[in-house]
Amino acid sequence: MEMTLKQCRYLVTLDKHRHYGRASEELGITQPALSRAVQSLEDQIGAQLFERSRSGVTPTQAGDMTIKHARRMLAVAADLESDVMKAMRPEQHTLAIASGHFPAELTIPATLSALLQEWPNAQIEMAVTDWPDALARLRDEKCQLAVCELSELDASLEPGAVLLNDCAVYPVVRRGHPLARISKPTLADLLSYPWASSQIPRRAATAFGSGPWAAGTTDHKSGHFNPRIIAASLSTALRLVAESEFVGMTPVSIALPFLQQEALEIVRFRAPWLRLNYGVVRDVRKPVTPIMSSFIEKIRRVEKSAAVEEARLCREFGLD
Repeated sequence: MEMTLKQCRYLVTLDKHRHYGRASEELGITQPALSRAVQSLEDQIGAQLFERSRSGVTPTQAGDMTIKHARRMLAVAADLESDVMKAMRPEQHTLAIASGHFPAELTIPATLSALLQEWPNAQIEMAVTDWPDALARLRDEKCQLAVCELSELDASLEPGAVLLNDCAVYPVVRRGHPLARISKPTLADLLSYPWASSQIPRRAATAFGSGPWAAGTTDHKSGHFNPRIIAASLSTALRLVAESEFVGMTPVSIALPFLQQEALEIVRFRAPWLRLNYGVVRDVRKPVTPIMSSFIEKIRRVEKSAAVEEARLCREFGLD
C-alpha cells in the first residue's frame, strides 16, 4: 500500500474537524472529492477509517492508527523541507521588505512571527515608511517586496501586486472634539482641522478640491495630499490626536485601544474613497525566492483573519 502526503493531509484535516464540510473547506477541495479520496484510501487499506453519522465523523480503531502514522509522515516531510531550505544558498534566507504604516500596524508583526517559525535563521530587513517611499525602495532595488498602496503602480510592478486590504478608514478625534458633536459632518468640516496621518494617495486626494485647507496641502506634482503632519507612526499620530485638535485616519482595529480608553471618538463620516487599498508588490522582472513566496502566502492568511476582526469591530461600533 502507498499512502501519499496529500492523503495524509486529508486524513489529519478530517480528524481535526470531524466533519467533511469543514475539512474540505480548509483543504480547498469539494466535499465529494474529499469523500472519494478517503474511500479510495479505505479500499487500499481494506478497513473503514471513519464512522459516518449525521453530526460528522469519528475515527475507527484502524482510523486512529492510520492517522497517527499520517501525522508522523507529515512531520518527517516538514523536517525534510526545512533541512533542504537550510542547505540552500545564504541569499535564499534573506528578505528585505518595505512596508507602509497601515500594514506595519495591522498585519506585518503577525506575518513575520509566522515566517520566522518556518525560517528561524532568516535575516529580515524591515523598513516601515510612508507608502510612496516603500514603492521607491522597491523600484530602486533596496527591497524585494513592498507592502503599500496599489493605486499608483507602473507596468513593471502592477503584474506582481496582490491586493491584501480594502477596508474602510474612519476619521478619529479626541473625546469632546467639535467634529464628534456633528451628526452628519461633511468633508469640508473634516478639512477645516489639521490632520495627522499617512500621505493620502491621488485616488482619494482628488475629492478634496484645491483648498486651502487646515488639514494639509495637495502636492500638485504628484497629486498626493500631504496632511499637516505626515506621521512616521500611526500609533504616535493617534496619541497626538487624543491630545489636540488634529484629525487622524485609521481602521477601527488600529484605533481600538484609544477607543476602549475613551481617548478617541470615531467621526461618523463615510466616503467611497476613504478606504485602504494596499497589497504586497514585487518586481516581476526579478526572481521569486522561496522565502518571498512564504511571506506572501502568510501575509494573505493573516490579512484574511484581520479582515474578519475588522468587520466584527465595525459592527460593534455601529459602523456597518
